[in-house]
Amino acid sequence: MSTLTKALNRILKWLQQYRPSDVSFLNPGLSVAEIEEIVKKLPVRLPKEVYELYQWRNGTIRGTEDWEFSCTFDWWGFVPLQFARVEHKLRSNNYREPWPVASDSFYSLNIFFSVEPIDEGFVVIDETLKPAPVCFQSCKAGGCSSIAKYASLTTMMLTIADCYENAYYVDAAGNFTQDTYRVQIWRKYNSSQIVKAALTRLNQEIWLELLVDVEDDLMLAKHARAVEPLIQILQKPIFRDEDSCFQGLAIRVLGELGDARAVAPLIHALQDEDWMTRYRAARSLGNLGDERAIAPLIQLLQDSQNEVQLMAERALRMLKAVEPLIQALNHPDVDVRIRAASALGKIKDSRAIEPLSQLSEDADSSVRQAVKRALFKLKQKN
Repeated sequence: MSTLTKALNRILKWLQQYRPSDVSFLNPGLSVAEIEEIVKKLPVRLPKEVYELYQWRNGTIRGTEDWEFSCTFDWWGFVPLQFARVEHKLRSNNYREPWPVASDSFYSLNIFFSVEPIDEGFVVIDETLKPAPVCFQSCKAGGCSSIAKYASLTTMMLTIADCYENAYYVDAAGNFTQDTYRVQIWRKYNSSQIVKAALTRLNQEIWLELLVDVEDDLMLAKHARAVEPLIQILQKPIFRDEDSCFQGLAIRVLGELGDARAVAPLIHALQDEDWMTRYRAARSLGNLGDERAIAPLIQLLQDSQNEVQLMAERALRMLKAVEPLIQALNHPDVDVRIRAASALGKIKDSRAIEPLSQLSEDADSSVRQAVKRALFKLKQKN
């Protein structure tokens, strides 16, 4: 018995105990011959996991009401294979070009649905992606937003089975609640594979529009294996506009992964000739919260670009760099004194009151105004 089928049986066992009505809506499974007959006219070969899913059960019966179906997988039901074949939609408008929605696959097979008609789940059908990922999205107002993603049908069912057994609780009234441990369960089964696939795509020729999808995957997975490849992308020289887009992705994701290995390369990026790179690096360093970034960010307060100054100030606020900012109040550069005063006013630490008061008679009127606003905010709190 495959890992997928074992996980499906764990789900079935849990449903039989806690939600038996869902089980009553499930259709019996199909034979391989029956599946072959149903899908023989499809223009693509279905992944092996889809065969296994429909051998287990052939989707859910639909009742007369919208909510009458088996929510087999969390709140998702899955359609009988014959309906999936009829409703099969080419994600490329019937020509073999990548489709920049949720994945860079040529085709997808819509299998999953919820009580909300705008929600859908599909298995990506692309021979270059093994195993085939599973994507869930909500589509309205001409656009789609991602709800969830799994590395494969197997990891999806392992995740749901584990969540049912360890992250769902039933109270005395029969209501179900989800534990925050659910996120850790998802990462245990999906993060590594999703990051591996995303990094592989970064080394291929892909549409720039699809970088959004890759970035979303890396942000979602938050896996340490992405750090070194992203640092390499960050450190590559820029020859084309496309290179700048890849570099921007690397900077943004590194700022979200919380890994100290990214600090030094991001500090170096503060010296880049492109102001957008300096801006992004400052933001990511603020997110990482490493004190090594404080001195370089203080220097960045005198950047020639106002937007970069503002982001450096924001990063220093996130780092709670009170003492270094107090010292920066005596900096010879006017912009540094203004940004330092502004940051201290927003941090609202009482240690800054006296140093700011001493700067009230600064020779520059803009500095005096910044000090006045900062002291007002500090005195409001204290």
